[in-house]
Amino acid sequence: MSVHRYAQALFEIAAEDQAIDHLSDVIDHFYHEAGSSKTWTTMMDSPIKTDGEKAEIIDDLGLDPSFSAFLKVLVSRHHMHQFKDIYEAWLHLARAHQKIAHVALYSATPLDDHQIEVIRRVLAPRFKQQTITFSVTVDDRLIGGLKIIHNGQSVDRTIARELHELEISI
Repeated sequence: MSVHRYAQALFEIAAEDQAIDHLSDVIDHFYHEAGSSKTWTTMMDSPIKTDGEKAEIIDDLGLDPSFSAFLKVLVSRHHMHQFKDIYEAWLHLARAHQKIAHVALYSATPLDDHQIEVIRRVLAPRFKQQTITFSVTVDDRLIGGLKIIHNGQSVDRTIARELHELEISI
């Protein structure tokens, strides 16, 4: 099963139970505590422990029953190593359902709250009836300016890009 099909199946279960917000919180918490750990995912895909032992480990986490069952399916198919990609696909589905536009901002210097609010106001007409959230990354290689990415589309207004274009044109 592909990563997107796993995420879609989990999303449909959550939607059926009207628990998308709840499951989003559960999945986020799990991802940041264990799901992003290479050691944990490798152990859960390893043949060293039986599926029963792995299921017991999952039960001991005390997670939502639907999500625990989902993790057990991944374990039984030795697909736990795909959890990070499944998580990313889940985020896309959940944010679309929750009407959240998540935008990645890259800046050469840290952005303060006022600057982020100005960016939010400028982007608001593009994301009507959506809440805009940001992940801000400071990347000093940009020299200055701002790079904005949403769903694979980017607006690059950085000095590094302008210098690169100047270099190409010379």
